[in-house]
Amino acid sequence: AANTLNNANFAQTWNWSTANTQTGLAMNFNALTSGKGLQIGSTATGLTGNLVDISLTGSNAANTGSVLSVTDSGGANGTTVLKVTGSGSSAQTVALIENTSPGISFRVNDAAGDGSPFIIDDVGNVGIKTAGPLSNELTIAANGSAVSPIISFGSTADPNTGIYHPAADQLAFTTGGSEAMRIDTTGFV
Repeated sequence: AANTLNNANFAQTWNWSTANTQTGLAMNFNALTSGKGLQIGSTATGLTGNLVDISLTGSNAANTGSVLSVTDSGGANGTTVLKVTGSGSSAQTVALIENTSPGISFRVNDAAGDGSPFIIDDVGNVGIKTAGPLSNELTIAANGSAVSPIISFGSTADPNTGIYHPAADQLAFTTGGSEAMRIDTTGFV
């Protein structure tokens, strides 16, 4: 059975001003199969604000948690944890991450406590296998080898052809897992 709350033109505010370690609102959908646990929608034709706004306005160094955390902890699940879909015009931006302060804008860890993530910093520099700070537009903090170059070309069936960093101030090219060319510190090949 559906339960509809129609609040006409009256906004609602729910305050949990004394809750400090509790869960303010919990919704469980334990029997859900193909439905939606929560749907927030609008048929507005002039939206200029935000359909959903989640904000942390308190400014304190003790704020070290996450403003939004999405977790799928089912080990056998084949789900997509976060999906953003846009089907608007060519002027639409499907996903925007806006960093208004110095620091990391985007970080992907392959495991909890990863010391070698993929990052994009506040000025757009990209780092692979490094936690930063970044001084170049692209930083790859790995050396690779002739059999496993750091940059490879082609398909995953040919991972031993590419470019690697054999020593300080040197660059090498590999084909078929063997070094094919090296540029040394003086620029000689």
